[in-house]
Amino acid sequence: MEVYTENAGKREAKRRNMRTIIFGAIATVVILALVGVVIWLSVRPGKEDQDARCSKLCHNPKFLQPHPPLIVISLDGYAHKYLSKKIQPTLEKIAECGVSAKVYSSFPSQTFPNHIVMATGLYPGHHGIVGNTIYDRNLSSKPEYLGTNSVDGHYVKEPVSAIL
Repeated sequence: MEVYTENAGKREAKRRNMRTIIFGAIATVVILALVGVVIWLSVRPGKEDQDARCSKLCHNPKFLQPHPPLIVISLDGYAHKYLSKKIQPTLEKIAECGVSAKVYSSFPSQTFPNHIVMATGLYPGHHGIVGNTIYDRNLSSKPEYLGTNSVDGHYVKEPVSAIL
């Protein structure tokens, strides 16, 4: 009888030890989860941060006269689906705090004609640049690709904004 009682006592002690270990593990997981939630709540932007997102405006009159500066960002070859997926926080903030435009595409879908479209507001049929090549009899007897060194001096002498 004494051996049975002794074995029962050992089993009870093992159960208590196992309960203590399980309780300790659960308590550790709960504490870590609570710490994680507290950190997440303190790091994520609150309403105050969202209201202050666009508060940094230019107040220097030197830069605002006669009108505020205009910055045009061209995302050449950038698919519209990337903007609509809301995965570009910097571009989203620029659009939210500034001005953004819908996509108005023009044909041909090439870099140079579309940049001239943005600068002039005219479609390629009206501004005359219909491709990434330029033909000027004074430069060459054949059309030259805009981007080769042979015509670099021709089209970078003066910025598009100065031509307008």
